[in-house]
Amino acid sequence: MKRAQEALEASEHQLRLIADGLPVFISYINSELHYEYVNKYYETWFGIKMEDFTGKHVKEIHGNKMFSMMEKNFHKVLNGEKLEIEHSLYHPEHGERYVNAKLIPHKTNGNILGFYVLAMDITERKKHEEELLHTQKMDSIGILAGGLAHDFNNYLTSILGNIALAKIEVPRDNDAYKKLENSEKACIQAQNITQQLLTFSKGGEPVKQIIDLSELIVESAEFSSRGSKCKCKFDIQDGLWQIEADKGQISQVINNLVINSIQSMPDGGFIYLAAKNQPSSNGTNGSVNNKSILIEILDSGTGIQDKYMNKVFDPYFTTKQAGSGLGLTTVYSIIKKHQGNIEIKSLVQRGTKISITLPAVNISEPIQTNHKKGMNKKYSGKVLVMDDDDVRDALCNILKKLGFEIYPTAEGAETVREYKKLLKSSSPYDLVVLDLTVPGGMGGKETIDKLISIDPNINAVICSGYSNDPVMSEYKKFGFKGVIKKPYTIEDLRFTLDSVLV
Repeated sequence: MKRAQEALEASEHQLRLIADGLPVFISYINSELHYEYVNKYYETWFGIKMEDFTGKHVKEIHGNKMFSMMEKNFHKVLNGEKLEIEHSLYHPEHGERYVNAKLIPHKTNGNILGFYVLAMDITERKKHEEELLHTQKMDSIGILAGGLAHDFNNYLTSILGNIALAKIEVPRDNDAYKKLENSEKACIQAQNITQQLLTFSKGGEPVKQIIDLSELIVESAEFSSRGSKCKCKFDIQDGLWQIEADKGQISQVINNLVINSIQSMPDGGFIYLAAKNQPSSNGTNGSVNNKSILIEILDSGTGIQDKYMNKVFDPYFTTKQAGSGLGLTTVYSIIKKHQGNIEIKSLVQRGTKISITLPAVNISEPIQTNHKKGMNKKYSGKVLVMDDDDVRDALCNILKKLGFEIYPTAEGAETVREYKKLLKSSSPYDLVVLDLTVPGGMGGKETIDKLISIDPNINAVICSGYSNDPVMSEYKKFGFKGVIKKPYTIEDLRFTLDSVLV
């Protein structure tokens, strides 16, 4: 009898050692909802000694909120029902956590004496599940956003083209000319909406060109602050060096940062934007001559608390109730893709200063005024244009006004046939403009492969309203001589023409 008792005690001791070594909650609660046993994990997790649980009511340990949430489940298990549930549980240091709990009734001779609890902390698992679900949703949104951006940019390109044509017919001193210019500016700024949409779609590699930062900073900041209580003030150095960058993406950086400043100053105030040349930079920004541009944005808003400073660039982190947490993440991503750097300094209730450095192009002369010659410069030659109907009509009319002889096509197979026809003549095409995506037909990527097989020296430009495709950012690898993003102005078009028709 004594040996049996010793064996039983040894077995119980082993079971306790095993239970205390497991990273799970194991307990027994009687029919009066008092703890009779808890394992070591309870002590580790709650910071309460194991013996202090014994005899205590569940409500006394976990509080009214948790008890009210679980009371119905306790009644179910005490009526003989086996349960598996997920619920929140408060951790003294880490706040709200999530556990998966199995509640198993303890029956003897048909009577329920209590129940066993076996539970695991599943907070990290739930977090990963939510992240996966969010990623899947973002992928779906990305597909939709990419399509919307493509269509929207096509419409904007058509509108801009027709505005450019209308400006030719209207004298500069006419009020209508000014209205057309304002409409043109609004369309250009509207592309920022599509750039925001493309944030949610895959890719996002910059489609770079030489740009005038001076004009871009002013126009983007004024557009973003329009209608707010805040006013932008500018200090842009004369002769600011040029940079090679994606105009839409850099504009989005300025937009996001100005909007952040506006939101931090609900009663209004001034936002200061400065840009200057940095003859030598200590950063490794990739520029050949180590020259860079410094952009600074300063506000006197609510500022950022120190405890949040290391999180401000994290995806989905936001201190705003209605914020998405993507604004600064997007800014950081864009700046890094341009081999730049960004730094934030902030004091609570004093304001925030954001400093951005971007590599300057290795040139000896400062940037000149941009290509605003409009229709004045005349070209010549034959251009084959493949694009959607509305865009193609507007583009063809502009190219005609510039002096070109135009041959429009609707899709790739037709384009290849037309190119072959003229290639056999003594006067082949000087330029081919291909849209990346054409409804119901072969798009630019497939078409250029076939055209190169016919004529390895083909002079072709790719264009699209969906700029996240690698063909747009690495166009030369695919056989194109130039690239143009939709929506584009006549100045953008001329810039591309000048770069490929040499």
